[in-house]
Amino acid sequence: MRAGEVCIFYLKARGWATCLSVSVNRYSVGDVFCMIINLTDSGLEKIFEIIGLVYQYIKLLRQVLPQEWIFRELQDIGKMSFSIFTGSTQDAYALKLGGNLLRYAAEHVIYADYAYEIGMRN
Repeated sequence: MRAGEVCIFYLKARGWATCLSVSVNRYSVGDVFCMIINLTDSGLEKIFEIIGLVYQYIKLLRQVLPQEWIFRELQDIGKMSFSIFTGSTQDAYALKLGGNLLRYAAEHVIYADYAYEIGMRN
């Protein structure tokens, strides 16, 4: 069981939340950790307690070394996303590649958004 699953079970058991999702945004200068919690009415009444729990969870994440299975899972997702990419308009694609030139070495511009490899970033 993953830490996020433990967190949602804890919140659900108290009737405070119905759903929790966590993601990482790689389209910024620094990666952004995003957590969305759908609260129940009783959860809204406990909002400050839930915020405290979220900060405790983030503190725990900072203390634990990254797990290899997470890295491997992100690699697999990136490979699948790249292989099923259906394209976009030419101007949108050119804009995306231009932005990637600012973030990645030239040889990684096309694939870097999908890759999770050590040394991939500049």
